[in-house]
Amino acid sequence: MKIIVSGGGTGGHIYPAISIADRFKEEYPDSEILYVGVRDGLESRIAAQYGYEFRGLEVKGFQRKISLENIKRVILAAKAMKEASKIMREFKPDIVIGTGGYVCGPVVMAASRAGAVTAVHEQNAFPGITNKILAKKADRVFLGFEAARQRMKCKNDPITVGNPVRKDIRMPLERSAARKKLGISDDTAFILVTGGSGGFGAINDAFIKIIPDLIQRNVEFAFSTGRYYYEPVIKTLKDMGIKTDFRVFEYIDSMPDYLSASDLCIVSAGATTLAEINAVGRPSIIVPKAYTSENHQEYNARYIKSMEAGEYILEKELSGELLYEKIMDIIENPEKRKLMEENSRKLNDGDPCEAIIKELSQLIKVK
Repeated sequence: MKIIVSGGGTGGHIYPAISIADRFKEEYPDSEILYVGVRDGLESRIAAQYGYEFRGLEVKGFQRKISLENIKRVILAAKAMKEASKIMREFKPDIVIGTGGYVCGPVVMAASRAGAVTAVHEQNAFPGITNKILAKKADRVFLGFEAARQRMKCKNDPITVGNPVRKDIRMPLERSAARKKLGISDDTAFILVTGGSGGFGAINDAFIKIIPDLIQRNVEFAFSTGRYYYEPVIKTLKDMGIKTDFRVFEYIDSMPDYLSASDLCIVSAGATTLAEINAVGRPSIIVPKAYTSENHQEYNARYIKSMEAGEYILEKELSGELLYEKIMDIIENPEKRKLMEENSRKLNDGDPCEAIIKELSQLIKVK
C-alpha cells in the first residue's frame, strides 16, 4: 500500500499527519509512505525526524484582499498543482490524506484527479478554508469535533473520530518516570507553557510577568516561547534579574516527556495541542488566539471548559494577574485538579487513527 500524508504550516496540521502515517506503518509494515508539505516548512524537519521521505511544494495562502501579491500566489498555486500531479504520477499512491494547511489543496486535488482514495481530517470545531473546499471533493472527511459537521459541505457524510495524537503521546511515560528523565522533583508543582509551534506573544508577555511569583512559590515550569520570541524573552528575563539557565526553549522537541511530567498546561487553543493534553490527561488553562480564521480557537477553548477539563482566558482579557490566579486555583486545589485530569482523559479515550485507517482501508477495496 502506498500512502501520501500532507499537512503544513503549523504543528497543529503536521502532527496529525505524522500520527496517521505512524499508525499506517504499524498496521501495514510494508506500506510506503510519503510526506508532501511546504518546501522548507517546519514539516520538512519533523517528517525527517520521524523517518519519512519528504517532497516539498512552494505554496502560500491567499490574502483576503485584491492585491498584486495574490496574483503571484495564484501562479505559485498553479505550479504547485503541476508539481503535485507529477508526484502522483511518480509515486502512484493508493491513499492521500490531508490534515490542513494550504499545501493540502494541490495535493488532495491532484490525488483526486489521479484516482487515489482521498480524505481530509479537520481538527477544529470551526473548519479551515482549505479543508472546507476539499471536503466537497474528498472521498472521506474525518472530524475532530462534531461541531464542525454543520459547517462543512461534504461529498459524503463526514465521520467524527476525534484528533489523532502521536504514538509517543498515546503511550506516555508515567509522571514520576518523566520527571526523573527530565530532572524534575516529584514534590514540586510543574507547569508546561507553550503557545504552539510558532509561539504566542500574549501568553509569553503574561507569563513573564508572573515568573518571579512562581519561583517564590517553588513552582517549576518549561516555557516554549517560539523561535521569533525567544531572544526578546531571554533579554527581558535578564533585564528583570532572573537567571535564564532554567527551562526556556524556542521549541520543545521532547513534548511527550514534558506533557507527562506536568501538573498543568498553559496553551493556545490549537486542536492538536488540546488533543495531546487530553491524551495524557492534564488540566489546561487555554488562551485562544484572537486572530485565527473564523475565531476557531475560541470554539475549541469553550468546548474544553464546557467539559470541565480546563479553564480559558480570552486574549483581550489576559493579564499576568488573572493567569496567576487561575494557575494557583488549580495547583493548590488537588480535588479540582484531579477532576480536571479525569475529564481531560475522557475527551481522548478513543483511537482516531484506528478509525481513519480502518475506513480508508475498506474504501480501497471497493474503489
